[in-house]
Amino acid sequence: MKALHPVVIAGTPREIGRRLAGDARIASVETSAARTSVTSVEARYGHANHLVRPGPNADADAQIVTASSRDRQARLDALLPALAATDLDALAGVLADRGGAGLPIFRDDPADPDDENTLATALFEIDRHSVDCSVRRDGVTGFALRVTREAA
Repeated sequence: MKALHPVVIAGTPREIGRRLAGDARIASVETSAARTSVTSVEARYGHANHLVRPGPNADADAQIVTASSRDRQARLDALLPALAATDLDALAGVLADRGGAGLPIFRDDPADPDDENTLATALFEIDRHSVDCSVRRDGVTGFALRVTREAA
């Protein structure tokens, strides 16, 4: 991923897309105004809404990880490796999980302690020919979109 890091942080998004076209690696790219962290994804991986990896300027980009983000990250880390399959329904099941010791991944409690309930879950399926996106709420797909690759 070292070779990927300079490409991600330099240039416009359109330029980055052209430079990365055809690269089959999967990377997690986290960015803020102060830094960018690029990590290779080699296995099932989930990410709660916070920066989780140290980067070259980690001291300059202190972060606050809320209890809810910490709880959800711990639950993702427990559930994902145990999945028997990684189809969209299995992954949607993880994102709909209401278990765990702390605040759940899917949150819909009217008395939520920090007023950060889940509105919906978006799932993306990416292959060589298309990107499929579906948005679900309570297991029901409310929106779906397929973007196909244009012929060169």
